[in-house]
Amino acid sequence: KNPYQEAFKILDTYNLKANSKIIDLGAHKGIISEYFLKKGCEVYAYEPNPHIFKYLCRLKLKYEKFNCYNLGIHSKRGKFSFYFKKIENSDKVKLDSEGNSLIIDKHNISKKNSIKAHCITLQHIISKTGKVDLIKVDIEGSEYEIFRDLIKFSDDFDNCIIETHYKKLSDKYIHLHQEMLKTIENHPNKLKFKLNYI
Repeated sequence: KNPYQEAFKILDTYNLKANSKIIDLGAHKGIISEYFLKKGCEVYAYEPNPHIFKYLCRLKLKYEKFNCYNLGIHSKRGKFSFYFKKIENSDKVKLDSEGNSLIIDKHNISKKNSIKAHCITLQHIISKTGKVDLIKVDIEGSEYEIFRDLIKFSDDFDNCIIETHYKKLSDKYIHLHQEMLKTIENHPNKLKFKLNYI
């Protein structure tokens, strides 16, 4: 069974069309991006891992409306350590894993195996895209780094789906997760947000 099948069902409910504009944060190998591209949407995909970015470059050859960038997203612009996921019961890492992360407190990453990833801010992205129909966020813990920006710029998108990873992070992220939920709940644009689509 395709592990993305349930996600596709949820994404179907947004009724995205050929003129819809999407930002895909944490595009990984482009499976969700391609779902949007097949509908004719214009997609702006961001992926900091160079070992995965090559898959997005291949996708770009197929779709004219696909814009992909080997960049991460952060609350500040700059270079940040990007950690690779450990292979279970091994000292080795999986360079093209979807579980690689900018967050050192993620349980399954190797603190010894990292690269520097270029990151930009949501403000920078939206200044390039203009208003979008949907932002998809699957950034392996960094959602807690950028959720305030997502709320701040929530007039610039119609919908935002966020995959949360607090269960894979250290205990301090439970508090951050609760803060994120509370901040969304108290915001006038709270109905634009949906958590955990996969």
